[in-house]
Amino acid sequence: IIQDIPSKSLWDFFDKPQSIDNLVVKIATVANAVLNGLSRLHTSGWAHLGVTPHSICLASDDLWKLSNMENARRVRDLASTTTVTGSVPPEAVLGLPMTEKSDVW
Repeated sequence: IIQDIPSKSLWDFFDKPQSIDNLVVKIATVANAVLNGLSRLHTSGWAHLGVTPHSICLASDDLWKLSNMENARRVRDLASTTTVTGSVPPEAVLGLPMTEKSDVW
């Protein structure tokens, strides 16, 4: 979870033209950081529920981190949660209870 001022957005990181090899490495780096962050949240009993390109940023320590935690909920409370703001997972659209798996939508 980000605790400092971001140095670069995801959009800034991918803005410059680059070789396909460099692009693949960048995508893998960001994806790995996001999945590790989600795993840590889920292990701690939380779901982010708002992962978008705007909630991923490069912090001043040069590590990719998740931000925008206003939609985060305790996993134990998700069974009664059917709505979130921003990106809406299919189960919420269908009126079904959400789980931590809603983060990977």
